[in-house]
Amino acid sequence: MPKVSEEYFENKRKEIINAAYKVCASKPITSVEMKDIIAQTGFSHGVIYRYYNDLDEIFKLATEKLEKKDSRNNDRRRRDDRRDGNRRGGRNFNRDAKREGGN
Repeated sequence: MPKVSEEYFENKRKEIINAAYKVCASKPITSVEMKDIIAQTGFSHGVIYRYYNDLDEIFKLATEKLEKKDSRNNDRRRRDDRRDGNRRGGRNFNRDAKREGGN
């Protein structure tokens, strides 16, 4: 019988976290239950509990995913603002200072 790769297990964990993320986006987090995540994934209770101990563990990882995504978006916005100068509504302080007689 072939062994299942670690990649397979990691993909299942990601599927569960992605499902939790979708469920939390569609309803208030205080009303999310494990059965909602189970329904979203299509997995059995046993599969979910094989990878995660409880709903709190899933929420923690889904929240971390959201924070990473938000951080990447903020970094991208900062790069765009620096690149675009004042085209995006930002102020080009060096250019404006020179016009006003500053250094």
